Amino acid sequence: MIFEDIIKDIVNNVDGCHSGIMMGIDGVMVEGYNKRDEIEGPNNMSIEFAHILKDICRSSEQLKTGQVQEITIKTEKMIFLIKMINEDYFVAVVLNPDGNYGKARYLVRKSIPQFKSEL
Repeated sequence: MIFEDIIKDIVNNVDGCHSGIMMGIDGVMVEGYNKRDEIEGPNNMSIEFAHILKDICRSSEQLKTGQVQEITIKTEKMIFLIKMINEDYFVAVVLNPDGNYGKARYLVRKSIPQFKSEL
């Protein structure tokens, strides 16, 4: 299964989820999918959050708390779920505030072995 198919499967099977992306920790997008044109594309948001993720990973390393596995950022207008694939790549999905966050977490977590096998 290719990256775009994995991402589409997650986005299309979670109520309120409208985009997903696989990206390197360096901010370079590998693959993305956005099913709603009227919202900001996942790449623009992910570039911004990749910088935050890199800082969090660096802080976690300095504090010796272990490797970052997952981060959720909730705002008034969206939920941004980030799950590390490995130390170099992550997958992120964007949901409406009333989207099915639990199912998104489950499907993203379940997809990690698929992403790893395709790397």
